[in-house]
Amino acid sequence: MASLVRMGEEYSTTAAPASWREQDWAQKLPETIERSAEHLLSLQVPDGYWQGELEADSTLESDYIYYLFVLGKADPVRIAKLANYVRSKQLEDGGWNLYPGGPSELNATCKAYFALKLAGDDANAPHLTAARDTIHRLGGLEHTNSYVRFYLALVGALGWELVPAIPPELMLLPNWFFINIYEMSSWTRGIVIPMAILSALRPDWRLPEHARVDELFKDPSRKAAAFDWGDQFVSWKNFFLALDRALKIYEKLPWKPLRQRALREAKQWMLAHLERTEGLAAIYPAMMNSIFALMALGHGPDDPLTWREIKEFSRFEIEDAETIRLQPCVSPVWDTCIAMVALEEAGVVPDHPALVKSAEWILSKQILGPGD
Repeated sequence: MASLVRMGEEYSTTAAPASWREQDWAQKLPETIERSAEHLLSLQVPDGYWQGELEADSTLESDYIYYLFVLGKADPVRIAKLANYVRSKQLEDGGWNLYPGGPSELNATCKAYFALKLAGDDANAPHLTAARDTIHRLGGLEHTNSYVRFYLALVGALGWELVPAIPPELMLLPNWFFINIYEMSSWTRGIVIPMAILSALRPDWRLPEHARVDELFKDPSRKAAAFDWGDQFVSWKNFFLALDRALKIYEKLPWKPLRQRALREAKQWMLAHLERTEGLAAIYPAMMNSIFALMALGHGPDDPLTWREIKEFSRFEIEDAETIRLQPCVSPVWDTCIAMVALEEAGVVPDHPALVKSAEWILSKQILGPGD
């Protein structure tokens, strides 16, 4: 056994293979671990936690440009900084990806294109021309996912007939039924329930005509969503496609006996989950959707309830001289737990003041009330 003294504690490790011990870097490893631990300790916030930047793809900045326009708070300076960041992430082939080194992805590219048009970029500019070509190569707007279509429909850039139906009557289905909101994960509920409110109310939030994206359809004359039936007649995919068609017929009915009750249930669920929180589900899409849903329900951006959620949402911004980028959520609990484990693995004694303080901070964040 090799014995190392680290941070005041004797720290033992299993002897490394001989081939490793002969490497130059192996001789430096103990010192590197110690210096890394010291640096990590220096990053601890005085309250006892650690918090790093939670990185994501460019769809967050694209959606945020859209969000500010819907909110009516599209400050030119902030929009320009967000657009700078989106442009900086464009790939050589004209698209945007979902992870570093990844290929262009259709949904991310459509969102970036729409956001940059909103920001004032000319559709015929070289970077948007390249983006449009990539979108067509990847299948066109007709092959985008439900979220892209939903947000475009909210602002009149796409017809609701191209968006999957999300009826608020979902709220009324019992827990024993095979489709109900509690068959979804908690963060999915936070995203979908505000979307159900918006799907039912369909607010008229039309953005400037120049922001339309009809040109992103591979065949603009069709403007038809590519919901292709599965090859196997009896399948879950075909079941949900058939259900979607039935729900779209229901949406066209002049009288929906359960609609108002369902909307009340959805609103009450959302308001209950906004209490004593830092935003619905404390994650980007649910928080943005909840702000939109509150607005659709008559709570404008300056309403105290909506303004509180707007303020919480703005905490995800990271601004520098030239850009604004977004985090999908903040992560002090995750980061603190990971840091504590890493420090103990590095040899920091469990009763080290930094670890004691971080443990106390973690315990203070425990939620003892009933959950969903």
